Amino acid sequence: MVGMGDMMGMMKKAKQMQKDMEKMQKDLEKVEMSSTIADMVTVAVSGKGAMTKLEISDAAMADKETLEDMILAAFNEAKDKVNTYSETEMKKITGGINLPF
Repeated sequence: MVGMGDMMGMMKKAKQMQKDMEKMQKDLEKVEMSSTIADMVTVAVSGKGAMTKLEISDAAMADKETLEDMILAAFNEAKDKVNTYSETEMKKITGGINLPF
């Protein structure tokens, strides 16, 4: 049986965790991760997962199919960096408990 003091402590921790998660979500808006493929394509992705920058060298323009592959690879790599960062930050808040965000 959970005592009243224990229940109050859990409620306090839950509220603090909620505040920390809200702060993390705001902080993610400022995060940007990028990836460069073959020194020809650079993609930057925001902490919310949106592409924020795309740079393509003139040399990359020679082969459309390869260029498309490089853009996809750079985006996916940058997105993976964002995901890893946000998962790490979430674990700091939740102590490793998996919560959806």
